[in-house]
Amino acid sequence: MSEIYRVGQTVELNDGRQAVVRYIGEPTFAQGQWVGVEFADAVGKNDGAVRGERYFDCAPGHGMFLKPTGISRILEQPKTTPRANGRPVSQPPKGRPSSFTMDQSSKTRSASRPSSMALDPKGALSQTGSTSPIKRPLSTVVSRSRPSMAPLTNKRMSIAPTPPSSAQPRSTARLSIGGTQLGSTRVGGSISTGKAPVSRPSLAPTKKSSPPSTVKKAPTPSVSSTSTTTRGTITHDKQVEELEAKLRIMEKKRIEDREKLKALERLQQERDKFESIIQKLQAKYQPQQQENVDLKKQLKEAESRLEQIEAIQEEHDTLLEMATLDREMAEEKADAFRSENADLKQTLEELKLENEILKDENQELGQDMSPEERTSAGWLQMERENERLREALLRLRDISQEQEAELKNQIKSLEEDVQDLAEVKQQYDDTKARLLECEADIEDLRQQLDAALGAEEMIEELSEQNMSLKEQIDELKITIDDLQSLKELNDELEVNHVENEKQLQEVIDFKDSLISEQTRRATQQEETLTDQEYTISRFRELVTNLQSDLEDLRSTKEISEAEAQELSNRSKQMMDLNRQLQASASNTKIKTIDMELRKLEAQEAAEHLAIVQLFLPEAFHSERDSVLALLRFKRIGFKAHLLHGFVKDRVSGTDRHIHDDDVFDACDVLDKLTWIAAMCERFVNSISGCSLEQFARFEGALYELEPVERALNGYIDGLKRDELREKQVASELHRSVALMSHLAEIHLSTTLDAYADDVLMRTLLMQSYLETTAAALSLIKSGVQSHIPIIPDDENDDIARFTQKVDSMITQSRSAKVVVSKTIRALQELKSRSLSLTTDTLDAFEECERGTEQLALYTRQLGEKVYSVLMEEGRTEPITFSEIRSTLFHTTVNSFPDTTNESDLFFAMGAKCRTLTDALANLNALSLSLSSTAEFERAPAPWVLRAKELAASKIMSVDAEEEIRRLKDEVHARATALKLRDQEIEEKGVKIELLEARTRDASKKAIRIKELESRIEELRGRERALVEESEGRSKEIRALEEERERWATQAAIQAKIGQNCGGGVGKRDVGADKVATKRELEILGEEVRILESANRFLRRSNRKDLIKTTLAADSWLYVPVKPSSNPQTSRAQAMVTTGRKALEELVNLPAKTQHIDLTPHPPKERLKWRPLAHTPRYQLKEQEVRRAQVPTWDMKLFSGGLNDFHILKGESWNSWDEKEIGLVS
Repeated sequence: MSEIYRVGQTVELNDGRQAVVRYIGEPTFAQGQWVGVEFADAVGKNDGAVRGERYFDCAPGHGMFLKPTGISRILEQPKTTPRANGRPVSQPPKGRPSSFTMDQSSKTRSASRPSSMALDPKGALSQTGSTSPIKRPLSTVVSRSRPSMAPLTNKRMSIAPTPPSSAQPRSTARLSIGGTQLGSTRVGGSISTGKAPVSRPSLAPTKKSSPPSTVKKAPTPSVSSTSTTTRGTITHDKQVEELEAKLRIMEKKRIEDREKLKALERLQQERDKFESIIQKLQAKYQPQQQENVDLKKQLKEAESRLEQIEAIQEEHDTLLEMATLDREMAEEKADAFRSENADLKQTLEELKLENEILKDENQELGQDMSPEERTSAGWLQMERENERLREALLRLRDISQEQEAELKNQIKSLEEDVQDLAEVKQQYDDTKARLLECEADIEDLRQQLDAALGAEEMIEELSEQNMSLKEQIDELKITIDDLQSLKELNDELEVNHVENEKQLQEVIDFKDSLISEQTRRATQQEETLTDQEYTISRFRELVTNLQSDLEDLRSTKEISEAEAQELSNRSKQMMDLNRQLQASASNTKIKTIDMELRKLEAQEAAEHLAIVQLFLPEAFHSERDSVLALLRFKRIGFKAHLLHGFVKDRVSGTDRHIHDDDVFDACDVLDKLTWIAAMCERFVNSISGCSLEQFARFEGALYELEPVERALNGYIDGLKRDELREKQVASELHRSVALMSHLAEIHLSTTLDAYADDVLMRTLLMQSYLETTAAALSLIKSGVQSHIPIIPDDENDDIARFTQKVDSMITQSRSAKVVVSKTIRALQELKSRSLSLTTDTLDAFEECERGTEQLALYTRQLGEKVYSVLMEEGRTEPITFSEIRSTLFHTTVNSFPDTTNESDLFFAMGAKCRTLTDALANLNALSLSLSSTAEFERAPAPWVLRAKELAASKIMSVDAEEEIRRLKDEVHARATALKLRDQEIEEKGVKIELLEARTRDASKKAIRIKELESRIEELRGRERALVEESEGRSKEIRALEEERERWATQAAIQAKIGQNCGGGVGKRDVGADKVATKRELEILGEEVRILESANRFLRRSNRKDLIKTTLAADSWLYVPVKPSSNPQTSRAQAMVTTGRKALEELVNLPAKTQHIDLTPHPPKERLKWRPLAHTPRYQLKEQEVRRAQVPTWDMKLFSGGLNDFHILKGESWNSWDEKEIGLVS
């Protein structure tokens, strides 16, 4: 598929991006066909080079390699390059249709516009490329006929591809059809094309080309008669040279005339274009002016409505105040009447009571008194008093009834007043709502006025912004100096970065341990599978062999009974192998399933841990390092156990990949790994039962243990690759043991539970020492037996005795190990019951530990010395036991100085073993005795205590909460009362400020309106001045056109005179006139160019000023009174804002860009520290980022922004011409 692609093609990728093909082939970094492409932007991946090998050159980040399938289609073929002889690669006839197309397009445009404006620059370029391939063969014909004309032909060929009018392509196409004519005919055609625009811009060929054509045909007979006479040749050559000189002068004049005609036509076209633009702008300005008048009317109406609403509001306020006063007075009167009514009721009750009392007295007196007493004066007086009281009661009843009626009437009137007050309240609320609406309208008008003011303030803001930018530059220089003083802060940040890196490294190590574990299991499974595959291959070979044997046996039919028995045995063996194969396959499948399930469980546990950590409180992060330290201790212990198991297999011989010289170093490695694993177990137990303060101190151990874990990881990797060096491991583990001993002195406590862990660790070390002792003795025995030949003599008896003694030492070591194992079980049982031996037993354990360590060290040294003799390089003589015995003796003397007899080498060691066995037995008895134990209390884990502490901190007292709630209610009530009082004060102040603001706003609005009116008058005057200036420019253009026509006619007359005149004298006069005409034309052309440049400058400056002032003054009028909810309008506003911001960024980008200093530093300062921001790479990247942040201007944004701009103004995009848009923008 890559065969269809070529270098230089423009292609489109599958993701829509476009690129240019720069390389096709098979690179070294991958197999197969690859295509190297270059992007226009920095969206690639390289600079054409991969892994140090360069395939093509491009900017960094612009290149990329991809498969041919990643290319969707070819957009453009590579451009053809010209040959060395100047001819194009493409065939010449292909230029003809393009020139013909240009002629057709020029025909359609020449009907409405002048001929010089029919072709755009792109069309001229295409025409240039189309005509040159056709005329070049003619030039070759002329050059073959006469070598002296070759330079002229080349010069004319460089001029001919730039026709100024539409008549020239027609004549050029006509000449291309007659391509077999001579050069003279072609010269005449070119002269006629040069004259055609002077007479008239017609598409038909003129008849004025015949005289030059006849003159040009004269050289043809002279060329043919060259072979006859030399004199005729010289005469014709002179004539041809003179004609060529005249032709060059005429061509130069014609070219200048064409340029002048082009310039004049271009000026005329610009004048027409500007007139149309001015008319359109006037047509668009009228509705804007009308809209301005309408907005003024609306503003006045809004102000009048505002004044009316304010008056109505004031009336409503007064009515409301009056109603409030009436209501208060009515309430006071009602209270007074109620109090009077209550007094009258009380008086009435008292009078009624007195009346009843008097009635009772009268009855009593009437019953008891005699008629004489009744007729007495006292009786009569009492009756008169009764009468008066009766009348008073009647009057009092009447008065009370009248007062009750009056009070009822007053109550009814007050209820009516209350109803009227509710209606007044409703009116007040309505008026208040209308007032708020009016205030909102006023606020909108104020915002519009502010927007109008913002357009004027923009220039001031830009100037202030420039000043502020300069100030910012100075401030930034000061800031740079200040930033250099922040190096200490950077150092602290660097420390934090290092700590974070360590934490991440811990996480990575944990993941690596999981991965290594899974990898180890996978490796084991792969090894098992390899073994099974080997078994299967052997089984297949066996089956094949057996089948061939069976076929041979069947074919020969000479099977004996023995052979038949052998065949049956082999069949059984084959069946056994088959069963073993099936069993191994099932075991492999089970192990694979278990491994995948464990991998899934590990992955789920890791994801669960990551999810749970997100829910943990911030208090967890304070103990994070301590928790990680605990996990690191566990990992180190596990890895030490793992290494111990594999090294033990290497020593025991089941996995014998170890060298004989390193086997005793492996024994030392086993002891140290046992010590590390036991110490890690002590640390884990100590952390699990420590306090919170002690737990926090363990965070430092996380980073101190990092080299220990790194070393163990390296040992495991070496074990995987079978590159483990036991001697090096032993020396490195010594440093790890020293480091952990230092940590134990710092962090481990001396409590009873810590002592139980210490005793258990010492017992485990005793067991390891005894194991390595027995293993070393076994290796010594096997080495002596394997390297010393067996000869029946006295020396062989010595070897037998040596073997027996070694076996006895091995037996004693193993029996001591059994005792230690019992002690370990006893201590573990005591620890599980929270019991521990007392601290006075420490000396016994230390003594036993030293004894076992001494035995292990002695046996390792003994084995190293013996193997150094057995494995001596370059030895040719056989090894004798006497040499071994002397070596053993010297080693024993160094370890046990009491040894004096060489015949009994192991006497001291045997005594030491027996003493040690008795001491170990005593330790076992001591650990089994409960009388020497003490009970300790296991503290809870610190994380449990921390969780309880966090849970307890959240519990609050109920009484405290109730008291707090009550106090909060009191504070809230008092605050509410204060707020109400403050609110009343604020309402009064707001009313006062509102009235003051209204007066200020009214005065500002009046001033603003006057300013706008004066501004509009100024703009109108400026518009009239610009119109007058445009009319003056039009008159100047017409005068220039008349002058151009006059000079054109004069040039035509001079050309006719030059063509029709004959004789040497006449020709010289015409030549002088032509030279004078040329100078005058040059002077006039220079003046025309000066006038054109001045005219362009004035037009450009006037256009910029007009557009800027018009848009700046009237831009606020395009904003609607109410914000539009049209999404298209809001999008247009956002587009305009984005464009303004992008323009500001583009304007400020050169000012912000600084030069990058690339001068090399002196040799003394190359290693000197300097800030990163001062490096050239950093400055270059910063400038690239700043340039990438600047929004790009493309045609889509440009057209979208203009369309939205016209949508804002209520106009259509189609009513604008692209050139007018370019002027407005």
